[in-house]
Amino acid sequence: MEIFIQILINSIVSGLLLMLVAYGFSLIFRTNKVFHIAHGGVYVASVYFLIFIHSYCQNLFILHEILLWGISIILTILFVSLLALLIELLVYRPLYKKQASEIISLITSLGLYIVIVNMIALLFGNETQMINNEVKESYFISDIIITHGQQVQFLFAIICLLVLAVPVNISRIGKKLQAVADNQEIASVIGINVKKMRLIAIIIGSLLAASGALLKAYDVGIDPHMGMSITLSAVVVVILAGKNSFWTLLITAILISTIQNFTEWFLSAQWKEGITYLILIIILLFRTEGIMSYKLRIENR
Repeated sequence: MEIFIQILINSIVSGLLLMLVAYGFSLIFRTNKVFHIAHGGVYVASVYFLIFIHSYCQNLFILHEILLWGISIILTILFVSLLALLIELLVYRPLYKKQASEIISLITSLGLYIVIVNMIALLFGNETQMINNEVKESYFISDIIITHGQQVQFLFAIICLLVLAVPVNISRIGKKLQAVADNQEIASVIGINVKKMRLIAIIIGSLLAASGALLKAYDVGIDPHMGMSITLSAVVVVILAGKNSFWTLLITAILISTIQNFTEWFLSAQWKEGITYLILIIILLFRTEGIMSYKLRIENR
């Protein structure tokens, strides 16, 4: 029973981190109509930039550690926003103007991912990078362990979702994003700036992915090639959730993380992702719309 509870706690925490990436991917996919594989590149780049800029500022300025991390995080937010902006303006928008097919956008995004990852590996190497190298006291409930890293991940994942994801559902901008996601041509006709909404979507989506990456790196670390794995897991969550609503995505992300953690515990870490994709294949064979049905809109450009 204690093993079950331990795995469940681990799954809730990792599920929240997966939710950050999945919601970001979903927002970009629905609004920009791009299967954004480069999401994984942004995910990894945010961690390496934070560690680099923290080390640089540490050598340049004599500041309190908390202030130093605060400045580093603010600069990382700006970096991720700028990277997302450049991806949209220099790559996705020209494809959008040319009405390129989805497969071309997918291949282009995959190429972007490869370029970003290889640049990171070239500059920083392939070693795993961790934000927090200190061993801090864990919280014990009988034989159940909640590590300091998990406590930080849980708290800040909730904060990131409340700051970045929840407002998308309830704000005026969120309604505009939804309108663009439903039909870009109609949204443009009723006065919504589609190009602006596409920029907002990719920036918010990228910041969500970066938040998940930074929290992941705080506890267990990240290497340059982890972006593809987390992105594909996020894709599975988005496909299985179907409706792409906040709560459906959250429940699905925790469910996928639970399955992965049980698989890793009782079988092997090598089976973790294989089981995830096997479940996806089985479900899609019987329900092509995912676990939750939704209305599929086909647009003619």
